[in-house]
Amino acid sequence: YRDSLRKGVQGAFRIPVKIVGAEQVLPVHTVLVGTLTTNRISFEPSVLNFGRVFVGNTTVSRMTMVNESLLPQRYVFTRLPSFLAVMQIPADVINEEDKDASGVQAAVLEGGDDGAFGTLLPGERRQLCVSYMPEAATEMNVKMQVKAITGKLCGREFGIECIG
Repeated sequence: YRDSLRKGVQGAFRIPVKIVGAEQVLPVHTVLVGTLTTNRISFEPSVLNFGRVFVGNTTVSRMTMVNESLLPQRYVFTRLPSFLAVMQIPADVINEEDKDASGVQAAVLEGGDDGAFGTLLPGERRQLCVSYMPEAATEMNVKMQVKAITGKLCGREFGIECIG
C-alpha cells in the first residue's frame, strides 16, 4: 500500500477504504493516508572512551544525539552514576566552532544547560558533553541508559557504552 502519489516520502502509505452502511444505496469510498516513522535516536560516537583519568580529575567526551524520527522525542538519561554527568554544549560555543576554520574545539564549555533531559525535534542533532570523574582507581565499563518517549505513547530505551 505504498503511496504512489508521494514517491519521495519514505514510509508513506495510502489504503483505500470502502464503507457500506446499513440500508445505504451508495457506498462511501475514501482513503487512509499516513506516514510511518521510526522512534530511533542514534548516538555518535556509539561508545565513549575516556581513556585513563586520575582520581579527582575530570575528562570530557563529546557526543551527538540524532533524532531519526519525524516526531519530536523527549529523552532522559536515567540512573547516571555519580562519576558521570551530561551537559548540553552552549549554542554560542557551537557557533564559534563553526566559524573557526582550524577545526579546533573550544576550550571553555561552561554555561551549558543540563543535558540529562530534553526534547529533540524531528531530525535535530544535539551536541552533549559527558564528563567523567573517577571516584576510585579502577577501570570503568558502564552503560548510560537513555529513555525516550515519542508522542505520548511510544517509549524506548537506548544504551551508550562508557569505558575508561
